[in-house]
Amino acid sequence: MSLVDYARDPLVSLVICFLIIIGGLGFCVWGDVAYCKGNPRKFQFYTRLALIGTAVLLIAGTSLFMVFEWNNPSYAGFNFGDKLLCSFFNATTARTAGYFTTDPATLSKSGTLLMIILMFIGACSGSTGGGVKVSKFTVILVGMFSVMRGKKTSPSGNAGSITERSCRRLPSLSPTWY
Repeated sequence: MSLVDYARDPLVSLVICFLIIIGGLGFCVWGDVAYCKGNPRKFQFYTRLALIGTAVLLIAGTSLFMVFEWNNPSYAGFNFGDKLLCSFFNATTARTAGYFTTDPATLSKSGTLLMIILMFIGACSGSTGGGVKVSKFTVILVGMFSVMRGKKTSPSGNAGSITERSCRRLPSLSPTWY
């Protein structure tokens, strides 16, 4: 759905982003946040993983969209704040909703690839979004970085650890993600 006419309107863009993020986190996360009364020290491991993974994806996605789409023809006449708003909107909506404030035909190849990667990752388990899920993607990344650093196990909170053997099996699990 096109929201190109509202690309510079922070009220419309931020409200839609806020609603997308709420829906993308899922019922389990919001239930735990409510149960713990917002105290992060009491959050379950999955809730921490989902919140941190979502924050990292939003920050990294926004930053990369800013870099990749800085000279996008759709942003002609936009100031820094407008470009930041459009980049945040694109990073948020690509994972779950499919709205856009930038004409997709004008995205650079890097911007298009970033959008595809964010669509592939998707939202959190138990949410309204699709994809392989933030938690799976985060655990896989942590495991891969641990193996690359030469560690035999990867810390995964109170849930135990991810062993090197498990990380070597990750490519064979890719067909089962869906």
